Amino acid sequence: MVADTKKWITAGILIGAAIEVLVPSSLINRISSSGFPYIAVLLAAVPMYVCATGSIPIAAALVQKGFPPGSAVVFLIAGPATNTVTLSFVKSRLGTKTFYIYLASIIAVSLVFGFITDAIFKTTFALPTKSSSTVSHLIKTTSAVILAGLFVLPKDKD
Repeated sequence: MVADTKKWITAGILIGAAIEVLVPSSLINRISSSGFPYIAVLLAAVPMYVCATGSIPIAAALVQKGFPPGSAVVFLIAGPATNTVTLSFVKSRLGTKTFYIYLASIIAVSLVFGFITDAIFKTTFALPTKSSSTVSHLIKTTSAVILAGLFVLPKDKD
């Protein structure tokens, strides 16, 4: 399984790192405070070809930069469900009307669950923040070492 997903995980980690380094926090704050972080994430997720595995590090980077957790849920739902292959299949095999219904459904469901996620976080949990604790750093480092180790293991030949 690792061999099948490592290129997508790596791509997601690289895109997430690029978001963390290249996207200014002031831009994220402006988008988040405008009341449209979900729309901004949708505009990025829908045309982006990203699989479910690769989208997780990207969603984590969005939250780490200051987007609400609900916008990460929007990205996690809309990104993989609207990749180019799926959309072209739906349109060519099921027709244009079904294509638009499918696309509208994905957008609507992702937005609803994004709002629900933020409502839950606001009433139940503290919103995630950057953590600099030693335990957090140790967990992140250990996880990265384990993942890197799994990536370099030889592929099983069943």
